Amino acid sequence: MDGVVGIADGVITFEGEVFSEKIYEASIHPIVLHETNIKYQTIEDLISYKIGVVGGVGFEHYYPKLTFEAVGRAEQNLQRLFKKRIDVILEDPVIINYLAKTKYDHMSYKILSPPIITINISAGFSSYPILDREKFSLFNRGLDRIRKKGVYKKLASKWDLINLQ
Repeated sequence: MDGVVGIADGVITFEGEVFSEKIYEASIHPIVLHETNIKYQTIEDLISYKIGVVGGVGFEHYYPKLTFEAVGRAEQNLQRLFKKRIDVILEDPVIINYLAKTKYDHMSYKILSPPIITINISAGFSSYPILDREKFSLFNRGLDRIRKKGVYKKLASKWDLINLQ
């Protein structure tokens, strides 16, 4: 395993996996069409809406009363939102802003606050083979270097990342 980018919040997701230092802190927000009048304060306010999510995140497990429709990619959800096949999507605004700027700049949407959840993005590595432990160590050292050299701040500026540390 060369290092699989995974989502972790300081939790081992399967036996023998270790995670790098935090790369990015993602805030997952409800995102709706600009003309939508959804009154939102908590996720329970979305109970009567069809919600698009990227499969594998586990929202359906944590919020069983809500109606989720899972797809493979954030872009699919954005397309489905613009075609009014779903009412809301749950996603990190950084991803949606990037997609909107590069592919859907003619579409109008709004990001609702507060976020549903904030999660840490890290790279996952197998802890069993020695080689992967070495890759894990090198990866973390590389993260430290780009933090110290100010590369993280440049990335944050380029991609409008507000939670990059």
